[in-house]
Amino acid sequence: MVKINFKEFQLYTGCDKATTIPMDVRKRIGDTLYLQGVGIAQAELALRIFKSDGPIEMSADDMNILTQVGRLLLPGAIIDSLEMNIVKEE
Repeated sequence: MVKINFKEFQLYTGCDKATTIPMDVRKRIGDTLYLQGVGIAQAELALRIFKSDGPIEMSADDMNILTQVGRLLLPGAIIDSLEMNIVKEE
């Protein structure tokens, strides 16, 4: 299980990946999963992300959905920044 804070998501500011800025990506990711995803699991994940107010737990299935849909439909900066925003649970 991992956690990601989509409200204070650290987003790369350029292709060199030298700097980041905190950005609220809840609406962007939530809308993308809700509008472009297929199935209840994607709609549920979209709403959890959109309604979150801090770090949320993400299962392996959640991460699969996010990366599969994201690679096709989200900006590259969000996908490239995803790994550094993961906090692993011990």
